[in-house]
Amino acid sequence: MLVQVVGAFVAVIAASVTFGVSKKFLVYSGLAGAVSWFVYLLLLNREVNELIAVFAATLVSALLSHIFARALKAPVTIFQIPAILPTV
Repeated sequence: MLVQVVGAFVAVIAASVTFGVSKKFLVYSGLAGAVSWFVYLLLLNREVNELIAVFAATLVSALLSHIFARALKAPVTIFQIPAILPTV
């Protein structure tokens, strides 16, 4: 599971670079994507319905994106669009 979470982190950072996110926000967008993917995998391992797992992971990514946006005074879309990619 750890390998998949690290892979999601790297993939979200790569997508963020493609989308043109500033370098100072790359780690935060990667962290939001990795945490949401971790929630998804955790719920699947507990045999929760896949639809509920995707919903919970998307909810976590949206909450983290809003928290990072307010803390760093940046637009939410910088964090939210790349962070949602692992669940898509």
